[in-house]
Amino acid sequence: MSDSVDQLEALRNQIDVEDRKILESLSKRFKLCEQIGKHKKKNNMSLHQSNRWESLLENRLKHAKELGLDPEFTKVFFDMIHDLSKDIQSKTSSEVADE
Repeated sequence: MSDSVDQLEALRNQIDVEDRKILESLSKRFKLCEQIGKHKKKNNMSLHQSNRWESLLENRLKHAKELGLDPEFTKVFFDMIHDLSKDIQSKTSSEVADE
C-alpha cells in the first residue's frame, strides 16, 4: 500500500476510536439520567428543571465555542440529548412508581 492510503487508514482508525468514545460517553450519560429519574421520583422532584437546562446549554455552548465547534450543531446535538434524557428520566420515574 502507498503511504497516502496507509495514512488515510490510520486517520480513519483514529476516528473509529473517537466514535467509540462518544458512544461510551453517551451510554454513561444516559445511565446517569436513569439514576436522576429515580432520585427525582423518590424525592418528589419535578422531572423538568428549566433553570438547570438553560444553565447547562449555555455552559456547553460556551465550551463548544472554545473548542471551535459550530454553535448551531452544538445546540441541536444537546437538544437531542436533552430530549432523550427527559424521556429516560420519565420512563425511569414511572418504573419507580410501579415498584
